[in-house]
Amino acid sequence: MFIVPPHPVYVSENTLSVVGSTVRLDCEFYGVPVPTISWAKDSYELWSEERVHMHSDSVVIDEIVADDAGLYQCWAESDAGIEYAVIRLVVEPFRPTVLPVIQPSGLLLYCGYHRVVCGTYRVI
Repeated sequence: MFIVPPHPVYVSENTLSVVGSTVRLDCEFYGVPVPTISWAKDSYELWSEERVHMHSDSVVIDEIVADDAGLYQCWAESDAGIEYAVIRLVVEPFRPTVLPVIQPSGLLLYCGYHRVVCGTYRVI
C-alpha cells in the first residue's frame, strides 16, 4: 500500500464578512490514508457551539460578531504527515443603507382592476 502525505485541494481565500451575516470557511485536503481535519482560531482549538458549526472540511459561523475576526487555522493529519493552512477572517461593522424619506403627493390611479396609490414624490 502506498501513502500520500496530506496536501490542500481547496482552501478558502481570506474572507471579508459583515456583522450579522453567515460565513463558511473551507479547508479540503487529500491524502492516503484519509487525513483528519482539525480547526483553530488564533491558535486555540475551535469547537462546535450555537453559532459555530464544524463539518469535516468546513466551518460555518452564523450571525458573525466582531470577535469572530482572526486567523483560522486548519490542519490535516494522518500517518503520512501533517499539513496546515490559514484563512484570515475580517469582520466589518454592519452599515445600514440610508434611503431618503419620501412623501407622496396623494395621487390616486386605477391600473386595470387594481386601485393603486402612486404619484409624484418629494425628497425630504
